[in-house]
Amino acid sequence: MRKCFVTAACLCMLAIPVYGANVDAASVPWDSAIGLNGVVGIGSTMTVPAREWHYDEETGDSYYTGGVAYYQLNVTAGQSYYIDSKDIEGIDFYDSTGYSSSDENYYAVKNETIYIRLDNYSEEEAAQATVKSGQTFTGNVTKSDGMGDNVYYYTPSLSGQYTFKITSSDEDADPSLSIGMMKRDYFTSLKSKDCKWVSSYGYQEVTANLQAGICYAISADVETYTPYTLTLTQKPSVPVSGVTAKKAVSKKTKKAVITWKKASGVNGYEVTYSLKKNFKKAKTVNVSAKKAKVTLKKLKKGRKYFVKIRAYKNVEGARYYGAYSKVLKVKVK
Repeated sequence: MRKCFVTAACLCMLAIPVYGANVDAASVPWDSAIGLNGVVGIGSTMTVPAREWHYDEETGDSYYTGGVAYYQLNVTAGQSYYIDSKDIEGIDFYDSTGYSSSDENYYAVKNETIYIRLDNYSEEEAAQATVKSGQTFTGNVTKSDGMGDNVYYYTPSLSGQYTFKITSSDEDADPSLSIGMMKRDYFTSLKSKDCKWVSSYGYQEVTANLQAGICYAISADVETYTPYTLTLTQKPSVPVSGVTAKKAVSKKTKKAVITWKKASGVNGYEVTYSLKKNFKKAKTVNVSAKKAKVTLKKLKKGRKYFVKIRAYKNVEGARYYGAYSKVLKVKVK
């Protein structure tokens, strides 16, 4: 069964810490017996000592010390975090709600203080982990293997249908995708009616109805040594208002003034002009959305020009155009 992405959460009730507090404290706020190893931020390295086995000859009891470390992290709303380590066996986040969750990824919905517990089961050497920023998905990513962070955060600027596709160059691979909506530090499953999967050998697509301004997590589910490419193959169309051209006049030598009605919700205009009715060898000038007039210069004296205008919007790094206006004609002085 295909289903959306949800992290596991261990709901352990703790005292609620305060953002920015305990920076110099020797212990975590809910248990004074648990020592705090330090305060970290993005780029910081955390060290966990090796476990040490002990045997009490008098009682015959054996026990371990070490192997655990706690660090404080002051997180920023809207920022994602990833704990990068090959040696750490257990990672737990204790957040400001008083709960803990077990995962390598954390997404902050508000400014708060959280605590990271790291477990090292080695009895031979200390282990290290690094706090990194989570990965923002920009539409395309390729990785040589599935090691490390395979969760990508995406916040659409438009509501509608989006399609994500994962493929692998490994002919034996069976990559898949999971998608969820961020709520606090965990993922919640999208409803089945909002997700549709298409799978075949070597790839999978998921189409989901996403809401503008909501942060989603897209997880690439692959084997450790599987290379993959994740792409955004479809997103909602962007409606762009058409432009109503007003007039084109030439009152000065080799110049023409073009005017039109302003369109709503656009980022600018393109004014295209040519000596040919079919607009071969046309030239185009860009005009700010604040203006509804442009002066074309260095035109050929006594010649007739054809002019058309269209508006555009810039969304997520792409430019979308509206329909062209009617064609204006102007004879240059």
